[in-house]
Amino acid sequence: MKKVLILLGIAAVLVVGYGALYFFYLTRLASPQETVSLNDGELSISVTYCRPSKNGRLIFGEESEGALQPWGKYWRLGANQATEIEFNKPVSFAGQRIEAGRYRLYAIPGKQTWEIVFNSELGEWGYDPADRELDVLSLKIAQESMNELVEMFTITILSSDDLNKYTLNLFWDQTLIRIPFSYE
Repeated sequence: MKKVLILLGIAAVLVVGYGALYFFYLTRLASPQETVSLNDGELSISVTYCRPSKNGRLIFGEESEGALQPWGKYWRLGANQATEIEFNKPVSFAGQRIEAGRYRLYAIPGKQTWEIVFNSELGEWGYDPADRELDVLSLKIAQESMNELVEMFTITILSSDDLNKYTLNLFWDQTLIRIPFSYE
């Protein structure tokens, strides 16, 4: 009897483990992982995130309308794991300074303004909201509307003509969030 219970336990662990790996594999296919980076002089910055697709869904809006990402609710800025940003120099995002390091990056979208948050909690599955006690920097950024539709959530990092000035851009559906940043 003891051998049967041990064999059943091993079988259960294998089935659950295989199911978890299969689920992880399927979500990777639907929302592939991407890393965008910029190396410019002394500054090195990168963002690692997963890219969900619109697939005909309402992305941003009211929860009652079935929006994938309702206004006023935590969003991991992608899919799967939490989005992470890392930079090697102290940086000022929208005029607010943050020390060099690696951070969890998330948002709380609003109709006109988004809250963009840098948080020190790392290595988490992104679906679970971040611990707000570990927020390091919070920004209010105006949302912009675009005429063109962006099918897959996209993050870009662009440099400007001004020395040491950049933008971190978030695009999805017909929404654009531009986060200016600089380093000294």
